[in-house]
Amino acid sequence: MGWGVRYAGERTLHGGEQVLEYVGEVVSAQTVADQAYCTRYCADLGYAVVDAHRMGNEARFINH
Repeated sequence: MGWGVRYAGERTLHGGEQVLEYVGEVVSAQTVADQAYCTRYCADLGYAVVDAHRMGNEARFINH
């Protein structure tokens, strides 16, 4: 079983507010298309993909 990310801060968060920055290796969309590159933790930006599998932070777990 996995685990989730929970906010435990003291102030109220509002819609649209940045909580964490999604970080990882930036890979071209063409590389991803050619090599079936991303299997987990990938954010598609359209022009590139951010692969957080090896170089990511806690933000990669938020959308699960």
